[in-house]
Amino acid sequence: MKYSVPKHHNEKLISPPFEELGAAVESNRRRMEGYTFTIAGLSFPAFRRMARDEVLSLYGGGPVVLSAHQPGIPHMGVVEKLRLLQTLSAGNFASHIVLDTDEIEDVRAIIPLTRNGDRETKEFYLYRSDIPRAIFTIPAPRKEALGGTFSEMARCLESTGSKSIVSSFQRFRKIDEDVYDHDSNLGSLLASYLRRFFDYKGIRETTMSSICRTESWRAFARSVTDNIDGFSKAYNGCLGQFRKERNIKTPHSPFPDLLRSGEKIELPFWSVGEGGRRSRPFVIESGEMVDARGEKTGGSFLLPRAMTFTIFARLFLCDLFIHGTGGGNYDRATDMIIREYFGVEPPAYCVTTATVYPDLPMDREIELKIQRLKKELREIKQHPEKYAGPSRAATLLEEKARITSSRSGKLDRETHLRIKEINEKLRREAAGPIKEAERKLMKLERAEEAERPWRRRDFPYFIYGPTLD
Repeated sequence: MKYSVPKHHNEKLISPPFEELGAAVESNRRRMEGYTFTIAGLSFPAFRRMARDEVLSLYGGGPVVLSAHQPGIPHMGVVEKLRLLQTLSAGNFASHIVLDTDEIEDVRAIIPLTRNGDRETKEFYLYRSDIPRAIFTIPAPRKEALGGTFSEMARCLESTGSKSIVSSFQRFRKIDEDVYDHDSNLGSLLASYLRRFFDYKGIRETTMSSICRTESWRAFARSVTDNIDGFSKAYNGCLGQFRKERNIKTPHSPFPDLLRSGEKIELPFWSVGEGGRRSRPFVIESGEMVDARGEKTGGSFLLPRAMTFTIFARLFLCDLFIHGTGGGNYDRATDMIIREYFGVEPPAYCVTTATVYPDLPMDREIELKIQRLKKELREIKQHPEKYAGPSRAATLLEEKARITSSRSGKLDRETHLRIKEINEKLRREAAGPIKEAERKLMKLERAEEAERPWRRRDFPYFIYGPTLD
């Protein structure tokens, strides 16, 4: 099964179901108690303890539940992971990892507005560059520039006539006044906005850039690097099998294979260089790290790629990892790599997201209303006798029953035409209900078309209510 984004307002996906998550945590804990492989000369339990002690601030024991996401201006589908994480913090140690080692070119937000009576949207940039850079290396934007952008956003939101959205954004702007720090980096600023807006309860937070400086991460990266021949074969082989089983023709889906060229083997990490640019590191037979051109490069600070991050998080940090739909789909390939490389059955993970439309002056249920009306219209046309005048319908149905009961086997042409004529008469008798349903459907479809620019799930979190409850 492929995880898919819910289509309609207020629809949520959570797999496995919420009531089964406690059992999933315990099942994962029991499964991992049986792991016997070693990492960097340490047994699995010992390495896991070291990683948790270094990464999870104030961890004092018990089950661990994790989520992670790139810092930005996320929509409510992403926030749903935090909502679930907060709920699970009762009885578990809950932590969110800010993936500030990801590389970006911009941070944008789509804002609704009204212009000349028409519903529209406008794209705003909080950060923009021609060169992709690791987020933790990008300085915070100038406060004056952000202030100008936020003021223009406010004017757009005021044009919608939604008091609740304007109020939510005003609250966000006050948070900006409180947390802005010109000495911070872009990732920490964006994470602060989100954390303060929703006022997380029971959720710890750390950054991937800080995790990459721990001895446990470095030891994990070294263990993979020291056995890169075996790891790359398992990695590429599992990706090939994953594509074959799903008939995926794109060679880079869900991730590209690790390259092998002469004595060079690509590592499943990123190295970060001057200006925050990430590059693909390789290892040669001597064990030295080189870049794609074969020139020596530093290897003391390796950043994760998506799959090596989830391997590290799921095996060594948590008892349950919360994914969105994208991560949930690609991590099936990660499961295959864990089985092949580590020789163990991987711990299960959870997938959750939601589709939530903002409180704009529109009918947020209109798609479902159209679906129901189309179903009603099909029902009228297929069973017009239920909607025709009772006496007239009864007469026609009696004649139809009499004709069909007097014939056996295949109907002749004359009988077939007579039955068709009766059915047409029944439909004409139901013409009033059909016409009324078609009128209602046309009205709804016109309204849906007018509202369509606002019917999207990727509006920024700060135009919604500030609660995770």
